Amino acid sequence: LPRACTMGSFVSCPHGYHCRSLTSTAEGFCCRSSLSVPVAAADGCPPGNFVFLSDGGDVSTCDPFNPPNAPCPEGSTCQWSTANQRYQCCGSNPVTPPVRSNDGCLDAQIAYRDNKVVRVCTAGSSTCPPGFFCQFSSLNRQFQCCGVSGGCPADSVAFVGLSGTPEKCIVGKSKCPPGFACRRSVAGHHICCASEGKKCAADQVSVDGLCLPLSAAGRACQHSEQCAGGSVCDSGLCRCPPFTLSIGGICQAETSK
Repeated sequence: LPRACTMGSFVSCPHGYHCRSLTSTAEGFCCRSSLSVPVAAADGCPPGNFVFLSDGGDVSTCDPFNPPNAPCPEGSTCQWSTANQRYQCCGSNPVTPPVRSNDGCLDAQIAYRDNKVVRVCTAGSSTCPPGFFCQFSSLNRQFQCCGVSGGCPADSVAFVGLSGTPEKCIVGKSKCPPGFACRRSVAGHHICCASEGKKCAADQVSVDGLCLPLSAAGRACQHSEQCAGGSVCDSGLCRCPPFTLSIGGICQAETSK
């Protein structure tokens, strides 16, 4: 059975596992933290050849009839892919994509960014977009939104099930969770990847794929994810929990007079 854990606790999972939660609660499950992602794959190239991946992890397409318009890098040639029904760059040697700069997330993970700034979050909350979860970064000394690439195109992230691996899918047959779509991975198979959509502004939060305004205690709300400073949405208003008061926008315990 999956092992339950508490978000933000540093000893709730065994070595090599990390606590993840896709809900608004602090409770989650221990999932493998090291998900190997193929850095090179055939993906439609002839046998013994490897597809060339761009900096964003996408397959590099080309135009054999007008090479200057869409050239292939040195070491690869423009070839027709029967599987993908397109021309793409293939080479005899696997090409490793450039190493992503350390953004504070674990290996095989990427951080969610707002205007190139890593989004910080509150443990146990749902202030991270679909596919991202709130975890503590030892490098940045903060809780931040991280997700598992799993081979999804560009900076998209995969849906990770209780097995700890990206959820596989079949286009047109199997359904992905809300906020995810069945996409072809760099390894050539299909997995559930976060749907592309507009990023929320700094004063907004993503809830079920919608950008809603953040609200302080006493302000209107629709979901608790909108409420800041530890408050929760109750009867349409962000309210501090019992025996706490909003001080400087943060719900703090009442002090005895």
